[in-house]
Amino acid sequence: MSDLKDCLKKDEVQSQKEKGLQLNCSRLSKWKLNIWKSYLFHFFMGFHLISGVLLHFFMNWGKLTFIEIMFLQSYFTLMILLLEIPCGAIADYLSRKLSLTLGAISTALAALIYGIYPNLLIFLIGETLWAFGAALTSGTDQAFIYNTLKKLGKQDEISKVIARNRSFMLFAIAISAPIGSIIAAYLSLNLVMTLMFIPFIIATLISLTLKEPKIELERKKSDNYFTIIKSGFNELKKNNILRLLALEMIITESLVFFLIWTYQLYLEALNFPFFLFGFVSAAITIVQIIFNNLVITLENKYNNKRRFLQLYTIAPGIGFILMSVIYYSS
Repeated sequence: MSDLKDCLKKDEVQSQKEKGLQLNCSRLSKWKLNIWKSYLFHFFMGFHLISGVLLHFFMNWGKLTFIEIMFLQSYFTLMILLLEIPCGAIADYLSRKLSLTLGAISTALAALIYGIYPNLLIFLIGETLWAFGAALTSGTDQAFIYNTLKKLGKQDEISKVIARNRSFMLFAIAISAPIGSIIAAYLSLNLVMTLMFIPFIIATLISLTLKEPKIELERKKSDNYFTIIKSGFNELKKNNILRLLALEMIITESLVFFLIWTYQLYLEALNFPFFLFGFVSAAITIVQIIFNNLVITLENKYNNKRRFLQLYTIAPGIGFILMSVIYYSS
C-alpha cells in the first residue's frame, strides 16, 4: 500500500513538473513572439513609399523651394532634439509598448496630414507629428527588445536583433520606393504620401499585440517624470565621452542628410526617368542592408573602436566626392 502511495506521489510531482515546464515554455514562446513582432513592426514602419520621390513631393506638389524644404527639415530635427528626452521619459515612466503604439499612430497621422493640401503650415504640423513619432520610438524599441531578450536569457543577442530590425526596415524601404515612384509618375504625388497611412496603422496594430517586459519599469515606477528628464540632460552634461559621441553623430548624420536630400536633384540633372527614381532609392537601400549586416562583424574585427568610428564618419564624405565625379563626367 505504501508503495502505491509513493508511486502516486511521484506521479503527482512529475505531473506538476511537466505542468510547470509547459507553463514556462508557454511564457518563453510569448517573449519569442515579441522578437518576430518587432521585425514586422519595423518592416511596416519602414514602408516609405515616398522615399524615392520625396524631394519632388515637396517641390512639385508642395510648391516649396529647396530653402523652404531645408527649413522644414531643420524644424523636424529640432523637434526631435526637443522631444527625445521627454518621450524617452514617457517610455520609462509609463510603458514602452504604449510609447511604440503612440509613435506609430503619430507617424500614420503625419502621413495623412502631409497629403491634405500643399501648404507650409500643414507641412509643419506633419513634421511635428512625425518628429513626435520618431522620438517616441527612437531608443524605446531597442530597450523593449533588450528587456525581452533578458526574459529569454539571451541579452548577448541584442546587437544581432537590432541589426535585423534595421534590415527589416530597410528592406521595406527597398520594396516600397519603386512602388511609390510608379504611383507618383502615373497617378499623383500626394497619393503616395497618403497611402503610407496603411502600413503605419498595421504597425500600430502589431504594437498593440506586444507583451510588455516589466524588468526596468518596476524599478522606475517611483521616479518622478521630470526627474527622469533632468537626469538625461545631466548625464549628457557630465559625460565627456557621451558628448563627443553625440557631436560625432551630429556631424555624420548631417552629411548623410545632405546626401539623401540632394541625390534626387542629381538624378533630375542627369535626365533620369522619373518613374525609376524609386528603383535608385531601392538600390541605395540594398547597399545599406548589406553594410548593416556587416557592421557587427566589422566592429568585432576592429580592436580600435576609434578607428572604426573614423571609417564610419568618412564614408559619407567619399559619397559626396563620387557624386561630383559622376555629375561632371556626364
